[in-house]
Amino acid sequence: MIKIPGVDVEKGIALTGGTEEKYRQVLSMFCKDAGARLQMLRYYIFESMSSGNNKLPEKHISLFKTQVLAIKSASATIGAVEISAEAAALETAAFAGELAFIHDNLPNFVDHLQELVNHIHAAAGFKQDQSGEINLSDYNLILQELTEAIKNKNIADIDRITEELNNKPMDSKTRETLDLISDQVLMTEFDSAVKTIEGMLH
Repeated sequence: MIKIPGVDVEKGIALTGGTEEKYRQVLSMFCKDAGARLQMLRYYIFESMSSGNNKLPEKHISLFKTQVLAIKSASATIGAVEISAEAAALETAAFAGELAFIHDNLPNFVDHLQELVNHIHAAAGFKQDQSGEINLSDYNLILQELTEAIKNKNIADIDRITEELNNKPMDSKTRETLDLISDQVLMTEFDSAVKTIEGMLH
C-alpha cells in the first residue's frame, strides 16, 4: 500500500471508492488542484505583505474563503487530516474577520500544503508535467495585447485574448500564471494583472 507522510492512506482509500487505484486517481487530481490554489494563496501572502497593516485586504476575503474551503474538503477526502484542520482554522478566521490570524498562519499553511503535494508526488510516483514547455518570446505579441486590454479594462477583449491563450500549448507553470491573471482581473486587480504579465515577459 502507498505510504504518504502526514496522510491516513487507509482512510483516504475508504473515502474515495475503496481501491488504491481509485485513490491514486484522486491524489493526482488533488495535486493539480492544489497547485493552482497554491498560486493564489502565495498571491494573498504578497498582498498581505504589501498592505500597510500586514493583513490580507478585505476585498480578497470572499475568494480566500473559497480557496481554503476547497482545500479543507479535498485534503480531508484523501486523509490529510492535519492540512484539513489548518485550512478549517483559516476558514474560520476568514468568516470571523480575523485578518491578523490569516496573516500570521497563511505562510506556514502554504509551506505545509506544498510539502504534502511533494510527498504525494514522491510516494505515488507522479511526474511533474514538464511537457509542452514554451518559449514565451513566441507569445510576446498576444501578451502585450492582453496587457493593453487590461489597462483599458476592456473585459470583452480580455476574455477573447485569455481564451485564445488557453487554447495554446503551454507548461503547467505558465498555465497557473494565466489562471492567476484571470483571478486578478476577476477581482479588478488590473494593476497587479499587468505586473504579472510583465513578470512573465521578463
